[in-house]
Formats: sequence, structure tokens, C-alpha cells
Amino acid sequence: MSNGNGVTSTIGHAAENVVETAQNIGSAVKHKAEEVVASASAAVAKARKSVGKRVADARKSAAKKSATAKKSAPARRVQQPRRPTPQRSLPRPRRAR
Repeated sequence: MSNGNGVTSTIGHAAENVVETAQNIGSAVKHKAEEVVASASAAVAKARKSVGKRVADARKSAAKKSATAKKSAPARRVQQPRRPTPQRSLPRPRRAR
């Protein structure tokens, strides 16, 4: 009769193959994820640069428009703040019925 050593070694080899396959799949997923992260980082950097340039252009344009508006606007007299009027305690007129 057999003592089962052949079955044990077959199951051991199969388990080693499963472990090796799982490690290969894990490293492939990791490699693909690293590629995706690198691509996304490059896209983010490009977008930030583009947005920064647009913001700078908008600020320059706003500064030019503001300067032009200040030059063309007529000089205004500065108004003093008005004093609050004192409250009178006069009786209200009665309504006719």
C-alpha cells in the first residue's frame, strides 16, 4: 500500500504554482498602476501649467482694463458721509373714517 507521499508532493507543487501565478498577477497589476499614476501626474502637471498661464493672462488683462477705466473716468467729488437726522417724536396724523 502507498503511504500518500506522491499525493502530498503533487499538492505541494500545485500550491507553489498558484503562489507563483498570484505573484505574477500582483506584479503586473502593480506595474500597470505605476504607469497610470505616472500618466495622471503628467496630465495634472500640464493642466496646472495651463491654468497658471490663463490666470496670469486674465490678471494682466484685468489690470489693463482697470487702468484704462481709471484714466477715462471723470474725476468725482468725494462725498462726505451724511449725518443721521434726529428722530422727532411727533404724533401721527389720524386717518379719517
